[in-house]
Amino acid sequence: MPTMALPDPGDLDRISRKRLELVSSDFARAGESELERVQKWIEKNQAALDHFDPITPEDLHHPLSLYIEEASSDPFTGGRSRNELIALSRSNLGTFNKFRREKVAGDFLLVLQSLGTRVARNGNGLRNKEVNSRPDKLNNRIVYPSPDKIIDRVSEIFTHATNNYEISPAFSAIVAMVALLNIHPFADGNGRVARIVFNWILNQERATIAYLPLHEVARMSAGAYLIMLREAQYYNNWNNIIRVVEVVSSKLLRRT
Repeated sequence: MPTMALPDPGDLDRISRKRLELVSSDFARAGESELERVQKWIEKNQAALDHFDPITPEDLHHPLSLYIEEASSDPFTGGRSRNELIALSRSNLGTFNKFRREKVAGDFLLVLQSLGTRVARNGNGLRNKEVNSRPDKLNNRIVYPSPDKIIDRVSEIFTHATNNYEISPAFSAIVAMVALLNIHPFADGNGRVARIVFNWILNQERATIAYLPLHEVARMSAGAYLIMLREAQYYNNWNNIIRVVEVVSSKLLRRT
């Protein structure tokens, strides 16, 4: 499959642009009570979950979900988002806003490799062979871009995130995450690294880390989240993935 086109924010519709504004604001304004809400949700603390609007399968629905084979295990098993948050907090990266002003694309690649070391079983080396996705119910699968395209593509992703950050941190974050998943640079840990980068970009100048736990959301969605990623990657349709990120952000990070 070809590498995805990196979108222009001007191509988004008015509703998606508004949703991006809300996500950026949620991350900037989230206080201690919102951060505690996220922590309790990650820990699946039922007493805490009873006190706010839950994230439901209806929030995450996509009509094509039926064509994706999804595991039925508890999405909270393994504490994936908790471990991602720990990896980000211990990475000493500083803010992306500062990083983008002082660093170059090669430094961004080093950041990805460093994060990969923290979260993956197989180290931080870039993959050196062709890989593809798990097949769906009809045995269709995605073949990820050739390994020889990874370094140049990482540079393009960093440039895109840097150039669009002032316009919309949320736009930069979502596109970077989706684009990193599209190239699958590592043998292991690609989703974790992409989600950490998403949250890193959105934390802007925060003193304490706000983290949106997208792994559990994806597992709850019965395949819908994956379809939304594919829509953005191969059809340049960003509306659904932006919608889901905004819905989750509104329920976990937005001040009421």
